[in-house]
Amino acid sequence: MTGDSAVGELVGVYDGIDFHLGSSYLIKDVDATRLYRIYNSLVEGMDNGLCISRSYPPKMIEQHKVTKGDFIWMTTNTVGHDRCVNPTNIGMVHMSMMDFLRTNPRGIITLEGVEYLVSNNGFDPILRLLHALNDKITVSDAILLVTMDEKTLAPREMRIVEKDFDKVL
Repeated sequence: MTGDSAVGELVGVYDGIDFHLGSSYLIKDVDATRLYRIYNSLVEGMDNGLCISRSYPPKMIEQHKVTKGDFIWMTTNTVGHDRCVNPTNIGMVHMSMMDFLRTNPRGIITLEGVEYLVSNNGFDPILRLLHALNDKITVSDAILLVTMDEKTLAPREMRIVEKDFDKVL
């Protein structure tokens, strides 16, 4: 899928890159700074946003100046934050995204912490999760932004992941 195959409505442009509804974007980076800059530039034109992150939401909101969206923290600890999900519960991660898209058909989802999911579940289950999510985004008016450090996967695994995204940044 990698390339400029996006056919959905143009939502915005960030750093010379067009972002279209019904498209998924893989951002290869060592941290989430670029992910949230892109998210912040696009979310105002969308119904809402969902940020699923390894980072504690209040800290992530402050660090990246996120002003709109719902937040889910992936953690193995039981904490007081109302939106937590255990990274080993892939079904709950998937269901959270599907529920969000049902109520926000023009939504934008960010996924930060793919490496964390892989370390807790292995590569294949997370690849299946990304396939399912990309398939849903393709037939919707939503946008998916995923960030990951390409050096955390074997080169073969990274190539497999990249193939499923409309654009790799």
